[in-house]
Amino acid sequence: EYLMNKYRREYYSLSKKLYELYHTDPLLATRTTHYEIKNLVNAAHSALLVKDENAINFVDNINRFLSHFGMKRQMIALNSFDISNSEEYPDETWLILHHSRAEQFFYSGDFVSAKKVLYRILDRLPTTPSYDRCRSLELLGRCENEIGEVNNAKNNYHQAISIGKALEPSKLVKQLLGVVYMDLGGLLQGI
Repeated sequence: EYLMNKYRREYYSLSKKLYELYHTDPLLATRTTHYEIKNLVNAAHSALLVKDENAINFVDNINRFLSHFGMKRQMIALNSFDISNSEEYPDETWLILHHSRAEQFFYSGDFVSAKKVLYRILDRLPTTPSYDRCRSLELLGRCENEIGEVNNAKNNYHQAISIGKALEPSKLVKQLLGVVYMDLGGLLQGI
């Protein structure tokens, strides 16, 4: 058990470093993650099974890379834990759990279920501008675009842009706004 705890701690620490490195040197972060992805996924699974206090953040850290590598099956498996009694979790953990679930549904092609989860997230988030609200609206726009609700998608992209512009212009916010503009541009090309 001592070795498993150490294994989980080390890979959780690595996942945090890679997540941060991704914003400054995406190529190095991607190469390192590609080399360690099996260990990262196994350690995250283990953390979920033993209900490690860092499990949710661990999963959130490596979801980006699983998505980036197109490892949908691994992402779905990693995010398929039970969130039925997640109301008991603190707000940040609740948000991470539900956003991971929405992404899982989205990447598996279940856009309607992803949309339901995202509306639940938006209902719970404060209406004040925040990165999480902007991120949720962006993914909701993609879901609605995929199921043909083009006007709703366009409205959500515009809301996400408005919120993003109201936030402190950090690198993370700029990246998210770039994604939203790209999504909106793709939608408008298709109309």
